[in-house]
Amino acid sequence: MADFNSIAAKTFNFEGGYQALSKDTANYCNGQLIGTNHGISAIAYKAYYGYCPTVDQMKSLTTDQAKAIYKKNYWDILQGDKIANNSVAHIFFDAFIASGYNGLKRIKGYVNTYYGKTVIAVNNNALTAADAAQINNAQSQKLFDIAKAGEVTNRNYLATSNPTQYAAFLNGWLNRLNQITYDGTNFIKNNPIVVIIFSIIAMGIVYVALNPKILT
Repeated sequence: MADFNSIAAKTFNFEGGYQALSKDTANYCNGQLIGTNHGISAIAYKAYYGYCPTVDQMKSLTTDQAKAIYKKNYWDILQGDKIANNSVAHIFFDAFIASGYNGLKRIKGYVNTYYGKTVIAVNNNALTAADAAQINNAQSQKLFDIAKAGEVTNRNYLATSNPTQYAAFLNGWLNRLNQITYDGTNFIKNNPIVVIIFSIIAMGIVYVALNPKILT
């Protein structure tokens, strides 16, 4: 199934280290400019730990801490471990961490767009196992393309509708999306049960090839 570790590693590469840009609203907690580290904003930190971090706490946030926050507050809400295709899981994950629950609603909308009807209620609720099944029943590249196009549209809209706030971020947003590409070969690679089965089959083929008399 989708591989959280590889997606988290790519996210860390996108995000980089500490920043405290004053125009980034997620950098504020209770009105104080705190910042973001490894892509974990002050708001996300508070949602996980239950309190606003200090600037020093944000600066010292480790990748292990950030990974734990990503897993609980984003990946698990998306049912990431139940999504078969890594690329679909990645574009959904990126939308969620980029926009919070507005991103989650967009994700549900992308699935509904694919089916041409409402199969997932568009709300702030976490995805369910049944929702993940709807995602997996879709043709993965088409669903990925719908989601990626939607994210490009959304980020362009933000930059043009509120240029003072967002225009400076647009190139970075689009470069990030350009690096999230479709890969349809993830399921076997990331599913240990399937890997074991195919390994057993492969060993059997090799054994027969080395011992042809067993077929006579």
